[in-house]
Amino acid sequence: MEDHYTISDTINSIIKREANFFNYTSIAISLLIATFACGANGHSEGFYADNKLIFWIASYLFFFIGVFVPLNKAKFLPYGKRFFWGGFGVLGLALLFLVVAIWQSAIPQGGASKMNSEAIDLLGYTSAGALVILGWFVQHQLTRQHNKTNHSLNVLLQMRVSEEFQEQTRLANRYYPSRSHTTISKEDVETYHSSNTVLSNTDLTDTQKKIQSISAHSYLLNYYEFLAYGIKSGVLDEELLFQTIGAVVIGHYQRAEQIVSYARNKSKKTFSNLVELEERWKERRDFDCLQLDKKQKNKRG
Repeated sequence: MEDHYTISDTINSIIKREANFFNYTSIAISLLIATFACGANGHSEGFYADNKLIFWIASYLFFFIGVFVPLNKAKFLPYGKRFFWGGFGVLGLALLFLVVAIWQSAIPQGGASKMNSEAIDLLGYTSAGALVILGWFVQHQLTRQHNKTNHSLNVLLQMRVSEEFQEQTRLANRYYPSRSHTTISKEDVETYHSSNTVLSNTDLTDTQKKIQSISAHSYLLNYYEFLAYGIKSGVLDEELLFQTIGAVVIGHYQRAEQIVSYARNKSKKTFSNLVELEERWKERRDFDCLQLDKKQKNKRG
């Protein structure tokens, strides 16, 4: 029940976060496009001309509220360095525009005012173009992240409802239970590969139960290799899978490491993605545990 709660809590948090991203960015980009269209038409009269400064300030305000506030609140940045530096670039344009706008408002009407007005329009159009491009990039990344999350949720769901997967998990824990931290020995793996016995589920000897369990472990390792490849190719969400089944994958790998070693002695490509994933997740898990210990010591201190 505890594992189920952890998975549900993580999934609900991600769904809520992505819904906020889509809502805020859609509103912000729509307002920016409308403002850009009004400015591009060159209106010298009317509501836009009378409230030009308000239009641009509101556009920038909504954009940064719609993009940066949800990112900061979620403490989640899946967009990489391009988005990070792109955001600061747009922020620089916005500040430059506001400085020029304030400067123009302090100058009396005349030729200089007209020139400054043209400068404001140019800065406004340039900033709007940059914002639209950045907005498109954000939407593209959101769509990609949304697809990765959906694929990952489907994988987690299939692990829950698949009778074959559940049966293989049961057989794997039958002789090498996870709670006992029993590991598969090199001799057991060699016995498994040298055996040609067809096993049933009834009246098994101790050796046959061991062979059946190792076979189930091989099945699960191949499944986790499939997940590792999906993560490496960008199809699956590594963060979601780490938070939900990371401990399970690490624990299973450590119990069945001799199976991996035996297979990789014949070909280094075998389980290569899983090996990389386990090393990365184990390092992160150890780091998280260390940070948690520090926090607990600080609270007690």
